[in-house]
Amino acid sequence: APPPRTPGGAPWSTAVLLGNRPLDVWMHEQDIRRAIGEPGGWEAPAAVHTVRRLGGSLPMVLGKRVAPPAGTSVVVSVPDVDYEVGALVGDDGRAAFARPEHPTARISLTPEDFVVLAGGRRRPDQTLPVVTGDAELAARVLHSLAVTP
Repeated sequence: APPPRTPGGAPWSTAVLLGNRPLDVWMHEQDIRRAIGEPGGWEAPAAVHTVRRLGGSLPMVLGKRVAPPAGTSVVVSVPDVDYEVGALVGDDGRAAFARPEHPTARISLTPEDFVVLAGGRRRPDQTLPVVTGDAELAARVLHSLAVTP
């Protein structure tokens, strides 16, 4: 059944709403930790859930927000938490998950940098991504990465 209420009246299913709750709570915990200078919480299951949930938006970011030509691919890697996600733009202009062997651009981020970018907490110039391949494409992806509702 649909939830009786969602943040901002978003048209989410109950599954989406419940999947977003650990992300929301953990992100706010991290906001507080950054504000008081007490890093941590990366060993929590909610941290893994959050990284995966945010990374799951890469096809939308690449296909809709960046909108490069068909055949363009991007891989975002967060090696410290053993996470990597890739997307490839199809002939229809839509991007889908993919594991390109030679992506157009590869972006590697620390977990903190990935979360603050995807969470809309910092701008790309406040992080230290490592980019290989098309630097302009990578910059466009980084500037479009904020996906939290």
